Amino acid sequence: MAHILPLSGIQARLEELLEKGSGEITQELLVAQVKNVLDMNASGVYAYLYITDPRYTGTNIANPKYRTENGEFLVLAKDLDPRSIGGVEVLESDAAVLKFGSVQKTLRTGKASIGNPSYVDIAHEGNKFGFGINTPLKVRGELKGLIGIFIDLNEISARLLDPSLSAFDTDYRSIIS
Repeated sequence: MAHILPLSGIQARLEELLEKGSGEITQELLVAQVKNVLDMNASGVYAYLYITDPRYTGTNIANPKYRTENGEFLVLAKDLDPRSIGGVEVLESDAAVLKFGSVQKTLRTGKASIGNPSYVDIAHEGNKFGFGINTPLKVRGELKGLIGIFIDLNEISARLLDPSLSAFDTDYRSIIS
């Protein structure tokens, strides 16, 4: 559950920015927050910010990189090295993120959600096995979007199975939640 803490921690800041307006400076501040939350999360490979507020649609979106084919505001960031600070880049938006069951659940219920592990292809980079964690963004009680992180289970597996963590030769590790 530690992976949801960065999202809930940034939720209020994102909501504050959404309430202020939709200008280019605000949009770039939103993008910076997405990059920061991903960079501070050791298991997240992708982070995404989806805004449903009509002020963030079509030509109101300052950078075409943040515009889906349908004219919606979606920031998609990738951490090239989740174990280190830095190395986060913003990718072209990919509406495939919006098809995640967990994203749909958050948009439908207005509540945080954790998805079921599955194979997904984000930004046409090939299938990754993992799940999304999403937190809703609301302004005056109205859902305006969500912030989410995609956790790559292969990344967690590699760390969990790292031989340097062995206490003795025949040990094994497990995750208990």
